[in-house]
Amino acid sequence: MNYGIDNRKRLLIHPRFQLTFLVYMFLFSLIITSVMLTSAYYYYQSSIAEGLAFGFDKSNIFFDYLREQYMDLNKVVLGAASVSSLVLLFGGLYLSHRIVGPLMRFKSELIKIGQTGELREVEFRKGDYFKDLADTFNREMKSFTEKQKNS
Repeated sequence: MNYGIDNRKRLLIHPRFQLTFLVYMFLFSLIITSVMLTSAYYYYQSSIAEGLAFGFDKSNIFFDYLREQYMDLNKVVLGAASVSSLVLLFGGLYLSHRIVGPLMRFKSELIKIGQTGELREVEFRKGDYFKDLADTFNREMKSFTEKQKNS
């Protein structure tokens, strides 16, 4: 598998990791949505119980109003959940690129070093995570090269 520059145009650089990451983002979104819908249902049922405790008949307009409010709230929650899910998925894709990209670049550079025997510095893109990994690798490569020269 080639992990070079051409990966910038690929939607998924490391499909196994990125798809798993995105599935987790989607599951988090479902959990949050479930909590919100459950909360709305609990509030709706509590309001019905309060109306009955006040002595309202089940045919009272109060219960129609509650039902309409409950249905409207569900629509709002589902709409917000849909938007949030999209934000989480696109945000998850962006973050996964920032995580996987540097690791794939690092792997590619290690493979090149193994193939050519040429020790060279590894550089990550601006905004990538794990820049300290590249810095540490580069520092240790310099140290290794100096030790080889002195031997």
